[in-house]
Amino acid sequence: MLEIPKGARRLTIQEFKGTPHVLAVKNQETDHVFLNDEHEIPESRVVIEKGVVWEYNKTGEQESLQTNGPLKYGVILMVRSHLDSKVTVSYKYIIQDHIRSSLESNMVQEEALVYEWALKKWSHCSKPCGGGMQYTRFGCRRKADGKMVERIDCSDINKPRPISRKCNTESCRSLRWVTGDWEACSASCGLTGWQRRWVSCQQESSSGKQQRSVNSKLCTDDRPESKQPCNRFPCPAAWRAGPWTPVRR
Repeated sequence: MLEIPKGARRLTIQEFKGTPHVLAVKNQETDHVFLNDEHEIPESRVVIEKGVVWEYNKTGEQESLQTNGPLKYGVILMVRSHLDSKVTVSYKYIIQDHIRSSLESNMVQEEALVYEWALKKWSHCSKPCGGGMQYTRFGCRRKADGKMVERIDCSDINKPRPISRKCNTESCRSLRWVTGDWEACSASCGLTGWQRRWVSCQQESSSGKQQRSVNSKLCTDDRPESKQPCNRFPCPAAWRAGPWTPVRR
């Protein structure tokens, strides 16, 4: 990771050909990655960030970046990679009429863009009651900023073994049918009206705080109706007018 200070002018950055990486640049003040974030496809283009024009060129495996500045904000140059290897980058810029240039041959992932598996969340409990199990779910995290990224970025890193724990240990109540409210009738009168409602076989914990839908075959009682006729009566009589006949002369 390389920091370029505010006020820098005539900044030129070049990554040596043959290194399978992607240059990315972040505005230090806004923390916005305005060039080549993880969702962008690296391709040659012009980017304008807060009034400063950046020219990015990518030809094959060679990349370069330049701007005349002056920078209105400090920037951080990063390198995105899926491989654990060193990156060779050269840069040059002018700050207060002094030229600074260097060859960064060890600009790597050590800090900037190393990825790691991180605990994301616990899985849903396998049972709503009666003692279930849940397991840790890991996601891929970028060490530089702690942001979760695509899992493929951690494909070369050994994934930790899941940790398990017991959950929903309270005893279960018997299974029962649960119904929702009847929907509005599909017709206001006539012989075609139907209305429906939600019906589900549910298992509930002894505390009544947890419940989930289970296979309908587990409920031994007769299943409540989920559909019934409604508004089945003759529609009231009403006058209907047809088209006017042609005027006869």
